[in-house]
Amino acid sequence: MSIPLIFRALAVLSLATPVLAQENLTLKDLKAQAANPLTKVELEALMPGAKMSRVTEKGSTHAWTNDSSGDTSVSNDNRATNSRMTSTQAKWHISDDGRYCLRIEWRGAPESSCRFIFKTADGYYGTSALEPETVKALKYSISK
Repeated sequence: MSIPLIFRALAVLSLATPVLAQENLTLKDLKAQAANPLTKVELEALMPGAKMSRVTEKGSTHAWTNDSSGDTSVSNDNRATNSRMTSTQAKWHISDDGRYCLRIEWRGAPESSCRFIFKTADGYYGTSALEPETVKALKYSISK
């Protein structure tokens, strides 16, 4: 039986979880790298069809691919809770002010977020606001 690609990708990403989960970057760190948020036009070009993942603060890996319709399915390896992998439906869009927004329908606890996306030499980061400089910057893996 062949293992689906998304599960293999999550397995590879989970090896990096301890390192990624320990990064505590802020907006100030991104500005120190001369990073600026991607524009709405740049996000509209990047996000449809993008394969994305992130490691939560607790160490679980979420992975998804943005369908051009705004739909997606998010997988969670649940590494933080040592339970089985789950997946659920989600919707994404680019807001008028140029933020990448994602609403995940986790059972019992839907999650909504909108982030300004920055590209740096070592990858992509998202912040919930452009001030204060102490706002956390969350690392995202984004590829086509």
